Amino acid sequence: MPYTLEELRPSYWVMAKFFTENGLTTRVLAEKIEDVDETFVVRVGDLTTRGHKLFATGYQNWLDALARRTPEKRAQFLEAEDTKIMEKLIQDGH
Repeated sequence: MPYTLEELRPSYWVMAKFFTENGLTTRVLAEKIEDVDETFVVRVGDLTTRGHKLFATGYQNWLDALARRTPEKRAQFLEAEDTKIMEKLIQDGH
């Protein structure tokens, strides 16, 4: 079953905010959660080399962690903007 924009928006927002705040993008992906709409897209050129590497690994790990949670825990994870998985990879030099 496909996800709605309202279901996907929080996870895309957390990703966009994290990547932008950590200098992993070549532009601001989104300034506020409302900027994540049906036209939101991240292109290869929007990411730095380091950002592309983290997107391919750390972000996927983060999505896997999100998917393993119950709907209630998933909402809490997103509300807390929990990005520890990706933060650890940055600290480790990824």
